[in-house]
Amino acid sequence: NPFAPVQISMSETLARRLDRVHKSDLLITDECHVGGESLTRIVNSWKQSGRKIIGLSATPLRMDGKGMDTWFDDMVCGPQMRWLIDNGRLNDYRVFAPESAHSAAMTAHNGPDDAAQDFEFDNVMFGDAVAHYKQFAMGKRHLSFCRSVKHAEDTAQFFRDNGIPAAAIHGKLSDDEMLRRVKAFARRELLSLSNCQIATFGWDLSQLTGMDATVEAASLLRRTSSLALYMQIVGRILRKSDQPSYLFDHMANVAAHGLPCAHREWTLDGRLKGDGEGKERLVAVRQCPIGEGGCGFVHRPAPVCPACGRHYPVRDLSIEQVDETLMEIDKSAVVDVKRGERMLQGRADTFEALL
Repeated sequence: NPFAPVQISMSETLARRLDRVHKSDLLITDECHVGGESLTRIVNSWKQSGRKIIGLSATPLRMDGKGMDTWFDDMVCGPQMRWLIDNGRLNDYRVFAPESAHSAAMTAHNGPDDAAQDFEFDNVMFGDAVAHYKQFAMGKRHLSFCRSVKHAEDTAQFFRDNGIPAAAIHGKLSDDEMLRRVKAFARRELLSLSNCQIATFGWDLSQLTGMDATVEAASLLRRTSSLALYMQIVGRILRKSDQPSYLFDHMANVAAHGLPCAHREWTLDGRLKGDGEGKERLVAVRQCPIGEGGCGFVHRPAPVCPACGRHYPVRDLSIEQVDETLMEIDKSAVVDVKRGERMLQGRADTFEALL
């Protein structure tokens, strides 16, 4: 209805109809960090007409690494996650991670990409997902975050083989079948759902099913270099409930990105405040190797060189599982580490000591 005072649209639909749509006085975009090229076209169109624009996001880092400053002029930050937990807005949680990741998690306050790409355990999974679920969270609604559709199906089968009712949800299912499985999960007919790129941004079990149901535990069975995606995944278990939620980080994501409730100062320029000050943003490129049947052409990442047609070898994505019991991270220790850093800074009596 073009005469209604409020219009609701997917960004892709609106981007295709910019020549026909009436420019509203106020444009509000939800989950604006995933807007992409469609949102760029929409925002530019609204700006040219002099209208106001508001973007909403719990994780204001664009997935393509660019700054939000291409769309917005100012950022108004809400309370930190720790405040939201302490004041009853979000659920508290317990996090279990490989012992080797604990010290890194205490001090990690990285930007969206840096540390996760360099972490030495990229293709290693620590511990047994079923064993940890049974030991700490048996009977709770549990989500597994997987790297592929096959991985999600295999994970669900692994849980079923060990006596836990489980299913997978992914984009290859029909909408009806997806909803059937999610409702069974909400009713605890299924205790574990493994998913691939479904239960991430804004996924709300209660809203989807119309039932008073929350996700109570999650297993991270994939690594991500995106701080925004990491934070959104963890957010699935933070809907308010009576008991703390459980996070089993089998891929040591917490070592790269820090605890979910770590203090973060978001900025519009695509990185967290204090991370990589003065660094230029780098555009990802790939060079066709010279002397290996290639031509040396430099191009954006692609499976085939656009100049000579050379096919690049497929990177090994197999995961090695290491038999290790995940250890609970003491979240209060993070506060002690930060306090120690502030005390050290306060004792500096010269500029050189401060550096």
